[in-house]
Amino acid sequence: MNEPLTLLKSPRDERDWHYGRIVCAGGELPTRVSLRQSCGPIRRQGKSGFCHSFAGTALKNLQETQDWGERKYNFSPLGLARAVKARDGIAFTEGSTLLDVCKALCSDGVFDEVFYPFASYDQESFKKTGKLTFPPMAVSAEEEAHLPKYYCKNYARVDTLEEVKRALANQNPVLLGMTCSEEIYSPTEGCIGLPLGTFLIGGHAVLIIGYDDTKERTIHGRHYKGFLECQNSWGEDYADHGFFWIPYEYITYRTKDLGMGFVMDMYTAIDLAREDLQGTAVELFIGKDKAFDDGKEISLDQPPIVDEKTGRTLVPLRFVGESLGCRVEWLAKSRRIIIRSRAHDIELAIGSQTALVDGGKRLMEQAPILDERTGRTLVPLRFIAETMGHAVLWDGKRRKITILKN
Repeated sequence: MNEPLTLLKSPRDERDWHYGRIVCAGGELPTRVSLRQSCGPIRRQGKSGFCHSFAGTALKNLQETQDWGERKYNFSPLGLARAVKARDGIAFTEGSTLLDVCKALCSDGVFDEVFYPFASYDQESFKKTGKLTFPPMAVSAEEEAHLPKYYCKNYARVDTLEEVKRALANQNPVLLGMTCSEEIYSPTEGCIGLPLGTFLIGGHAVLIIGYDDTKERTIHGRHYKGFLECQNSWGEDYADHGFFWIPYEYITYRTKDLGMGFVMDMYTAIDLAREDLQGTAVELFIGKDKAFDDGKEISLDQPPIVDEKTGRTLVPLRFVGESLGCRVEWLAKSRRIIIRSRAHDIELAIGSQTALVDGGKRLMEQAPILDERTGRTLVPLRFIAETMGHAVLWDGKRRKITILKN
């Protein structure tokens, strides 16, 4: 097992969105998270250098399974690789960057493996000829134009371990570009340590799908506590049934001399498009009873708060009605809340994480609460706003929430 390590470092693009700036950074994180049960099949990239696109389709497999759940998805890495290589313009390698993968996921999308099976790719051809040649698809050009495709709405750069863990806690897997030593080929009990004192032999793309604060291992004499769970593309016989673990220090470590680390770059998919920014905006601040609706100051009967356990923002029920254009009913006897808009009807109950959206059950990460001190009802802002079709941004430094109304 000596699969190529061909990932290239993404160029820095100042237009990239940063995950930490658009997702609430407050609140306590769970001790461990794993998205493994939603992962698609473990694939084998073989001798190809398409780790970038195997990781990209792994992300999309997981995302679609989470959204719909009726089956495990298996999108074509070869189809994504073809789109990525058409985009990056780098002819001398099968490798590419995670930034190009993210852009291809948004603009070109992915389709099912059956339409473009990886088995049709000649893995020896590039080594022999130095030319990258993609085989014809299993369908005609006319049929290809009408294939069902799946897209990511947008992507954001992930910069810190805290952001990785928060993305995973929000059920968002993270694409990781990592520099590797030979140890990547022979994990210890499913884990690899820092590539210290060894030659770095290349870059590799994997998908981070979990973390565990309590996991401890001693690898080559160095003790680690806290690991990230990764999905690889080297078959089910690799490490832990195709998955492996890297220590948190893989993300945080910096050399003393140059301040360099072992992470090339990290990205995650987000359900927010740039056109979402064209609507009017409502701005709120944690702990402040003043808000702004398209620049006009409004008073709140209670400041927004962040639940310390869930990290979710709660706002007074009255605000939802006045600022988001909803009709709100409070049923005191049953302690239930009805929120109606042109788009959806939402029914909530105090203390319950189960909501009814247009009659169907939806699980929330945060239950509505009744503030005993003020007697005010507080409801989870992000769940309600996004269900109504609005986008929510978070500015951690200013503790500001922006709702972009559609």
